[in-house]
Amino acid sequence: MTSQSPPPPPDSAGFFGTLVEHALEMILVLDREARITYQSPSATELLGYARDELLGTRVTDIVHPADAPAAAGKFRQVATRAGAVAQAEHRLRRKDGTWCVVECVSRNLLDHPQVRGVVVSSRDATARWETLQALRNSEEKLRAVVNSAPVIVFSLDLEGRFTFSDGRGLRDLGLEPGQVVGESVYKDFGSIPSLRENIERALAGETVQFLALYGTRAYETMYAPQIDEKGKVVGVLAVSVDVTERRRLEEQVFQSQKMEAVDRLAGSVAHDFNNLVTAILGYADLLEGTFDPQDPRRADIAQISRAAAHAADLTRRLLTFARRQASEPRVLDVNDLVDHLQRMLTRVLGEEIHLVTSLAPSVWPVKIDASQFEQVLLNLVLNARDAMPDGGLVTIRTENVEVGADAAGPSAPSPGSYVQVTVSDTGPGLTPDARAHLFEPFFTTKEPGRGTGLGLATCYGIVTQAGGQIAARSETGRGTTFLVWLPRTQFTPRTAQPHREPLAAALSHETVLLVEDEPLVREVAERTLRQAGYAVVSASDGRRAIELARRHEDPIHLLVADVSLPHISGRQLATEVREVHPAVRTLFMSEFADDDFRERLESEGAHLLWKPFTRDALARAVRRVLDDPARLA
Repeated sequence: MTSQSPPPPPDSAGFFGTLVEHALEMILVLDREARITYQSPSATELLGYARDELLGTRVTDIVHPADAPAAAGKFRQVATRAGAVAQAEHRLRRKDGTWCVVECVSRNLLDHPQVRGVVVSSRDATARWETLQALRNSEEKLRAVVNSAPVIVFSLDLEGRFTFSDGRGLRDLGLEPGQVVGESVYKDFGSIPSLRENIERALAGETVQFLALYGTRAYETMYAPQIDEKGKVVGVLAVSVDVTERRRLEEQVFQSQKMEAVDRLAGSVAHDFNNLVTAILGYADLLEGTFDPQDPRRADIAQISRAAAHAADLTRRLLTFARRQASEPRVLDVNDLVDHLQRMLTRVLGEEIHLVTSLAPSVWPVKIDASQFEQVLLNLVLNARDAMPDGGLVTIRTENVEVGADAAGPSAPSPGSYVQVTVSDTGPGLTPDARAHLFEPFFTTKEPGRGTGLGLATCYGIVTQAGGQIAARSETGRGTTFLVWLPRTQFTPRTAQPHREPLAAALSHETVLLVEDEPLVREVAERTLRQAGYAVVSASDGRRAIELARRHEDPIHLLVADVSLPHISGRQLATEVREVHPAVRTLFMSEFADDDFRERLESEGAHLLWKPFTRDALARAVRRVLDDPARLA
């Protein structure tokens, strides 16, 4: 077996010169002043400069201005010590003005007799740098989102311990990013329903979405399995978004829609119920008149009338809740009203409950029906009393408040100036379920037979009818506070116009056109008017009434009509009858009408009689309209 001799050593200068000339990395040699004394051919490919074009140029002249101080510092560090080596990354300017990123390794060979310079070997790192920069930008954007949105991002290991936590949403929980790392999620958050079950599902490889309820806050949460490079589940990745405010707004919209539906229902029920009550009151009065004053049966009839009156009051409460009850709003000082009621409220509360008032001086004027607002205060105080059977404290406060556009809290009023009235108690507070249904009619927390469930619903109707808002704030074991906001007003009270005392009976043979679609009410009204001495022409609807008016040759002095009639409205009917009998006056009957509608009717010369009414109230109203010289309809 013959052995081969090693190849002869290459010619050093030619061999290494060829390597440098064909090297992919750019090689520059710098003198002590950092001027370029040599550039390899690869500099042309990397930077675009022709061969030897950079000779004599200071390397810092082609370094990015932002990187130049660091590059100069690295050069000084290397150039001052023989054999020193340094690494750096800089941006260099290409000949076309663009920039590239290079990774540099510098070595001090200034004392080497064949080199006499600092050798800088550089390779293109632009692609890697751009990738890293894009990644940094992406991370910054993600961090900006995490830090600006109500989001919590976290991860858990197989045992449910936090391995990462970040996000602005942590602040709402009193936590800092990373604070819970190493702790078990079950330690502080174990009260979240189905928490363990959802984590186990994620660890089993499932992506889980659910609503996490923690205290008073709600989070839309997603758990996903964290998988390593081998495809093995090693933990859970999670994102939670705080949706507490959104859910509050959704609940407000839902509550508003529900209340509007109940409004319509209450108004519809009250319409029919008022007609029945009017008939009961009328027939009871007619029946009572047929008995001798000493007849004991008159007491039974009186009981019927009292029951009907109670039913009428119940109907008024329904209409007030539905914001359809007629009111007489006037400008008033809330403090005066509270002072006026204080003695009565003290008696209502009894000896075991103390009443304290804290009234801010110079509260703004508000416009509301005084008796209705007294009803609001009385209902709130009665509720407070019933919540504290063993005694306690009730506090009534007033103050002026400005509500801004960023006002927070449930059922906050729209922006503006308000007088805020609060009624607080030291009772046990309300459950979440009670707070959710508090202002709904017929909802009550009292025992059966102890409440109608219309007290707070009535308060709601009165306050909202006045343009205000009412809300309750309560926590179990910490009492309840009702807040009433009444809008500030600049209006002044309207002075009452004097009028003559009405007479219940006809002065002459006056004719009344009576139009009512409810037969029981129409019959009672017709008998009442005939007994009072009026000639009565009656009809069940507007079309029949117009026909009768056209046929009636003698004057018709008064039209008494329901506002809501089949086929044609009461207002249209009045217009049609006036064409045939220009001097006719108008008395409308109605169970509800808002203030604007009432004022519009009165501006047209019409009077209003509210249902349910008694026979005497009808006779007096008819006489008042006929005797009023200012009302020609």
